Amino acid sequence: MTANPGSFSICALVKRFLVVFLSHVSHRHTKSDLARPWSSKKEHSVNTNDVRFRTAEVAKLADVSLRQLQVWEEKRVAVASRSGRVRLYTSSQALFVIVVAELRRRGLSFQRLRRLSVVLRQMLSDHGIDQRRSSPSAFILTDGRQIQFADSPNKTCELVSNFSRPIVCLNLADCLDRIDRRGVVR
Repeated sequence: MTANPGSFSICALVKRFLVVFLSHVSHRHTKSDLARPWSSKKEHSVNTNDVRFRTAEVAKLADVSLRQLQVWEEKRVAVASRSGRVRLYTSSQALFVIVVAELRRRGLSFQRLRRLSVVLRQMLSDHGIDQRRSSPSAFILTDGRQIQFADSPNKTCELVSNFSRPIVCLNLADCLDRIDRRGVVR
């Protein structure tokens, strides 16, 4: 049985598009990253047990207003621990807020984010994103109805083909870098 030459070229084109697209999702890349965005060896080094962030710090990391963060907590999208009257966020809680803020900026409605928040929180935990056990290039893909996790080019291609609607792709390494830069200073 012979393979359809057109389907091979389309698959190769889709893979190349994803490599270029996903490398541009990250704001910090080099020429070698454009060739292989998943080949980065950087590991995130913040100890998630020691770092706690105040509300103002999380709002600054996520680039949202204090009021917006308060609304998200009231609507049970963002979750923080309390120490008296002060809300404190662990690194994993801060990462979740940053991811939600990025998805919101990329066009997902608050209602969709609210519905996806439990699944997203569980996904970040299951894949070890909150404990820095994940691969350095992990991506969240969503169309607002379903949310998927990808940690390799092949998995990303497979997941993209499963979506029937336009999708949003978020590079989790960028979100982790925000926390790392802030956590190292502390």
